[in-house]
Amino acid sequence: MRGESRRRLFTLLLAGGVLAALLGLMSLPPGSACGPSVAALKEGTVTRVYDGDTIEVAGTVKVRLLGIDAMDAYYEDKTAGQARRYGMTEARVRHWADRAGAFVREQAEGATVALHHGPELFDDYGRLLAYVHLPADAAGEGPDLSLALIRQGLAAAYHRSYHPRRESYLEAERDAWQRRAGFWGEAARGP
Repeated sequence: MRGESRRRLFTLLLAGGVLAALLGLMSLPPGSACGPSVAALKEGTVTRVYDGDTIEVAGTVKVRLLGIDAMDAYYEDKTAGQARRYGMTEARVRHWADRAGAFVREQAEGATVALHHGPELFDDYGRLLAYVHLPADAAGEGPDLSLALIRQGLAAAYHRSYHPRRESYLEAERDAWQRRAGFWGEAARGP
């Protein structure tokens, strides 16, 4: 009887472990095949630039730059919405989307970047949310790519939700607007 009790206990523990693993997999965001190892990702090489606010870091899901919204050239509804919001034509929105993508390619493609996660790991599309820092110089950590895009007038600060760097991004956006940097030079309406 004693051996039977051990087998029963072992079977219950094994079943519990399998159930816990399955529940963990079910809690991953849609489209995320990487699982918990993505949460531990702190740096990697940028292998692809999708646009001004989405990149791919080697071996991961897409990474969405946290805290910004670059112009969009691919989704008609979003392009039209940005054109209305900033008071410019859809053609000019696409132009600024291309400029933002080119800037990110120039700054980050092929570079090893540092990733700092915010309060949420993934967005609704399964993209990893992170602040992306460009390669460091001898003095320490490299520049914040999102902040660089805002300062250049190539992206707006994301206004709809809180993130730890929100206030500094909003301040940089106001400064870019006042200087009429990038797309703000053409925008009929400010932030």
